[in-house]
Amino acid sequence: MTTQADSILVLGATGKTGRRLVRTLRAAGEHVRAASRSGEVRFDWADRETWPAALDGATAVYLVASENPSLTRVFVDRAVVAGVRRFVALSGRGIGLVPPEPFKSVVTAEEAVRDSGAQW
Repeated sequence: MTTQADSILVLGATGKTGRRLVRTLRAAGEHVRAASRSGEVRFDWADRETWPAALDGATAVYLVASENPSLTRVFVDRAVVAGVRRFVALSGRGIGLVPPEPFKSVVTAEEAVRDSGAQW
């Protein structure tokens, strides 16, 4: 179980998978920070000023990639510096086997997480 200072940041927490994950983790007694543009914790990919507060105290992140692949890599790097030790990235089975262009943001997110040095 995580503590208040050792929390799981869930990006896209008001979306289809994020909403379910927040509910499941909280039912298991985990401390979850539910982040989205309109969630409990404000997080907006396009507003980097929302990132530090969202990352504050997080040691794990459920990552829903930005539509802008370059933002995801910057965020992952900042998250590691802020103390994140583990990522779970929303992806798809066999994502590396399909043409990358339509799924560039997901492929880039996986690469960023893999290259971060954190657990994934």
